[in-house]
Amino acid sequence: MTNYLMAKITQACDASMKKKYPTSRRAPVYWWNEQIADLRLQCNRARRNYQRARRSESFTGEHAIYRAKRKELKQAIKLSKRKCFTSLCESVQNDPWGLAYKVVTKRLKASVRPQVLCPNKLETIIKALFPMQPSFAREIFPATMFEFPMVSTEEVLLAAKRFKDKKSPGPDAIPNRVLKLAVAANPKVFVDSFNECFKEGVFPDAWKRQRLVLLPKTGKPPEDPSAYRPICMLDTTGKLFERIISDRLLEAIEEKGGLSETQFGFRKGRSTVDAASLVKQLAEDAISGERWKGGAKEYCLLVTLDVKNAFNTASWKHINAALRRFEVPAYLRKIVDNYLANRVLLYNTENGVKEYKVSAGVPQGSVLGPILWNIMYDGVLRLSLPERVKIVGFADDIALVVVAKHLEEIITAANSSIVQIQAWLAETGLELAHQKTETVLGQCYTPDINCYRQYNNMQVSSG
Repeated sequence: MTNYLMAKITQACDASMKKKYPTSRRAPVYWWNEQIADLRLQCNRARRNYQRARRSESFTGEHAIYRAKRKELKQAIKLSKRKCFTSLCESVQNDPWGLAYKVVTKRLKASVRPQVLCPNKLETIIKALFPMQPSFAREIFPATMFEFPMVSTEEVLLAAKRFKDKKSPGPDAIPNRVLKLAVAANPKVFVDSFNECFKEGVFPDAWKRQRLVLLPKTGKPPEDPSAYRPICMLDTTGKLFERIISDRLLEAIEEKGGLSETQFGFRKGRSTVDAASLVKQLAEDAISGERWKGGAKEYCLLVTLDVKNAFNTASWKHINAALRRFEVPAYLRKIVDNYLANRVLLYNTENGVKEYKVSAGVPQGSVLGPILWNIMYDGVLRLSLPERVKIVGFADDIALVVVAKHLEEIITAANSSIVQIQAWLAETGLELAHQKTETVLGQCYTPDINCYRQYNNMQVSSG
């Protein structure tokens, strides 16, 4: 059913629009107009006539015409630049993020790193970013049909509305706007297909094909695999089905108490500002008041931890275990188990498109990936840490806020917490990026040399 559906949408696209291919043509500058374009054509024509008239009697006359046309073109460009720049400056007051902003930021962009196309180099980068993990015993589901709430037309229409029109398509090259028009025209076809997928517990293989895009990071050598951020482009029809699965997963998780309140990543109504505000409030409460003579002021240590290549190494085994721990309905567990299996990565090389089988991780760029990560990662945010230690998470990043009256207590509590977190990550198949670990200690103003010695020892032991 899904193959038939995708074939019909593809046929409609082929009949109504041409495929868009990359072009080297540059967009016109903001001061360009039709008059300048016409003068440029005249100038180029006069230059050709002048060059062809060499060693002929008309050479002097053609040269004079060319110089006149070139002067007229330069004057038109100068006048247009002055006029448009004045208009551009005036438009900033009404629209600060409009054309003026785009003109300036385009000038500030760094040079684009050439795309990696060497097959051997790409294979090395991909194997490092998407390491192979051993197979594991998957959960066995009964062959009988599961009871589940049927997908409704309203559910599909609401999910389709949440997609933006100008996002890049997946391997099928079907734009988001086309899919939204198809859903609006005949939602029943999508409803029937998604219901059959739930009945059979199958996420179609066509929607598991992910086109790899490597975004370069600044300040790192191009041969280093960590110098790239891998983004996976997926078919929007598959992402539409992912949206329905994701909404149902969230509802099932909330019925069992929900995710940890200290997870601020990939959650509606939460952001990095909220996470930073919580850490700031904990620190302000700790260092407020007087320290000496029985005061309430304490030391506050902030330790930030980062997981190495987190989203691409997330264990499918532990994702499935986390779903069982939250008592997610069996039909959702089965569809997620099938969603993670047999995933294929497509990447372009100078020898054509190559394939790579993925055995772990959640696709960066998917709809379902973030919620699956949060469900698995919820365990580290619920660890029983020492007293006065608060753990705050944002996606894969962790901030430990340790509050104590004395530095010795700070050191002991921080190291104990980091050991617990490292043990949980190792059991889950994840690893800390030790070079990214940072510590900041508040209220360390005493001139006692032993204080600084203890603080430095703590930094070493925490990575």
